Amino acid sequence: MEVIISSEPIDRQECQLVEAGLFEDERPLRGPAGLLDWRLNGAISREIINGRITGWFKETVMIPSSRRIQSPKILLIGLGSARRISYPKLREVSAHLLQTLLKIDIHDFCCSIPHSKPYPLECSKAVEVWIEGLADALDLSGKFRGEMRMRIIEEDRWVDEALLGAQTAKVVLKKKMRIKVKQEARS
Repeated sequence: MEVIISSEPIDRQECQLVEAGLFEDERPLRGPAGLLDWRLNGAISREIINGRITGWFKETVMIPSSRRIQSPKILLIGLGSARRISYPKLREVSAHLLQTLLKIDIHDFCCSIPHSKPYPLECSKAVEVWIEGLADALDLSGKFRGEMRMRIIEEDRWVDEALLGAQTAKVVLKKKMRIKVKQEARS
């Protein structure tokens, strides 16, 4: 697995799919989900208002990007309550994400991981746990043998922390899977 820490915004990522998490109790949308909603002229917010998207834990919704971002597909995953997000829940969501991606034959994706204020998660630990959840899903699937590329989207100020988390996961998982970690500079 190749893990790339990128400070390039989620709407500029060239990959098969972008993933963004949604909290059920966070309105208006923030972070990458808010940016995607803006690029889609409020389409995600309209689906929330109409009750078709809730943000409930592990709710999974795929929508087309309508060529408004680089990636052709957007995957929204519910994170439940923002106040109740935890490392075990984050790990469970990342395993769910990878199981979903394997089912639809996606192996080049970018994602966002919630951390820091207002969430009770530290950046480096959140990234480490996220990658460990992906390894959990690969163990469960038993069928994936190819290469996987994941870009983790981070603001410039969090890139070093995210790299630390990815490197820690690499060391922890070294007997389970081969992980290459690198930073992608903003263009």
